[in-house]
Amino acid sequence: MARRHKLWAKATRARMLLILGGKCGACKSTERLEFDCIIPMGHAHHRGSAPERICFYRKQMLAGNVQILCCHCNGLKGSMSMDEWLSLISKLRAAESQLRLSQTPGRDTALSPEERVEMLRYFRATA
Repeated sequence: MARRHKLWAKATRARMLLILGGKCGACKSTERLEFDCIIPMGHAHHRGSAPERICFYRKQMLAGNVQILCCHCNGLKGSMSMDEWLSLISKLRAAESQLRLSQTPGRDTALSPEERVEMLRYFRATA
């Protein structure tokens, strides 16, 4: 029975990632994605088994309280308030827009996920 539950958790996680967009909400990375509660709900769910964690995040997703972040951005967000986090993200997007405007027209000048994470670290350090 435990194997069946693990398989269910893996399939449900994949479906949830697709529903939520399949990429980090901050840096657009598609690797090492994690679920993050927008309004923190404590850490008790981290100690549960995979099926228990997926049940928790599924309930939070249905309540509109989950976003996808890569492990780097999730670590940077930590226990920041949503206002602080959104301020960081808006600074990142403004900097990326400024970079695009300063580059040669027609060239893709989007930041790589690694560059976005570095910019987020910089903005958090200077905030």
